[in-house]
Amino acid sequence: MLCKIERREQLRGSAPQLAQVYNETYAGTPNYRPVTAEELVAKGEADPRFAEQPIYAWLRGNEVLAWCSAEPAREANTGGDIYPYVGGEIVFQPSLIPTRDGWQGRGLEQELLDRVKGDLAAQGQAVMRVVVTDHDADVRELYREAGFAEVGRMVSLRAVPAEVGPPLTPVATRHLREEDTAALLTIHNEAFHEMTAAHGWEPMRAQDWRLLRDTVVGYDARGVLLAHHERELAGYVVAMIDTAFNRAHGVKRGWIRLARLGLAVGRKFQGLGVETTLMTAAMVSLVGRGMREVELIADRNNDRALDLYTAAGFEEVREWAVLECPLG
Repeated sequence: MLCKIERREQLRGSAPQLAQVYNETYAGTPNYRPVTAEELVAKGEADPRFAEQPIYAWLRGNEVLAWCSAEPAREANTGGDIYPYVGGEIVFQPSLIPTRDGWQGRGLEQELLDRVKGDLAAQGQAVMRVVVTDHDADVRELYREAGFAEVGRMVSLRAVPAEVGPPLTPVATRHLREEDTAALLTIHNEAFHEMTAAHGWEPMRAQDWRLLRDTVVGYDARGVLLAHHERELAGYVVAMIDTAFNRAHGVKRGWIRLARLGLAVGRKFQGLGVETTLMTAAMVSLVGRGMREVELIADRNNDRALDLYTAAGFEEVREWAVLECPLG
């Protein structure tokens, strides 16, 4: 039977099985990041939006066979979500529906997805988006049958900092201070206005930033770097490390990513070299913390960003399809 997890005590009781099924499903997939029951519970406890979040589990008795969750409408990816960014929101993961071995393809995923879509529609969300890799044919078919169609492409790019063009020397940036939050969010909301509007999100607010900072596993204040131009904040970059991911894969990889945050420069400062300064600063920061490679995600159609990353030594390693379904 289908069960909605809407109380925190339900989450605490089911978290060990949710984590187990998640890890069984995702192990071996691109960018797999193991998650623990403790992480699920901690995020649920900290998230003030927990009651709004559609979280459903398919149960046989007390056994979780499959589960699915999505961001509540309006305030996406601000730190409290459970799926598809379980645990970290640093690593970019595919949109699989965790299902116990032997129960895939038996209709559970479709029922869960339909219920989550219904909840999001009831909240006023116009569309639901997911990401999948091209080789996940079964997953793509599941979403196709559920009414999803491809609307865009994302690409994963990776660089080895020691081989990046300019020498890795300190640059004119500094770490984020509490009093910088308002200016950072102004830059962020301006830079990502089109993406925010396309997803139906609201602009990020100070409380959203605090939620993100306080609940993301792996957040490190040293990785939030700011650039200034003539005493004005011109842009920011986040350079984060997910130790659970690195342990699982045996790598030392940093990420230019933190939920919706990556690298952004205010419109009036574009073309002044601020982007290059920030990227170099991110590389320096990650190398200084022992990382040997760096990964980021970009929109396939964002030629300006792709040119910047290519110039910094990044090469494409994987492509993702963005699928969208209208809700109503």
